[in-house]
Amino acid sequence: MRAAKTGRGGAQDIVLEDEADRELFAILKDLRLSIAREQNLPPYVVFHDKTLTEIAIKKPSTMDEFASIGGVGNSKLEKYGRCFVDAVKNWSQN
Repeated sequence: MRAAKTGRGGAQDIVLEDEADRELFAILKDLRLSIAREQNLPPYVVFHDKTLTEIAIKKPSTMDEFASIGGVGNSKLEKYGRCFVDAVKNWSQN
């Protein structure tokens, strides 16, 4: 795994060490914000940073792989899975 925890040990303390992971994480945050604004929700309701971090590290390319990410249940998989998987695929092709 290419993430390191900082001193306090909480989920928000995970730091992405790999530049590519940080780049993908930023793209995922932008996507989350866009979805949240469209649905008039706070971004954390779509996915928490911890979930976006895991997506950036694992880079799921299928819905089944995406379903194995922490914080992704059936409802969020159905609502958001396809657009996040597509974002990962688009990023990986560049």
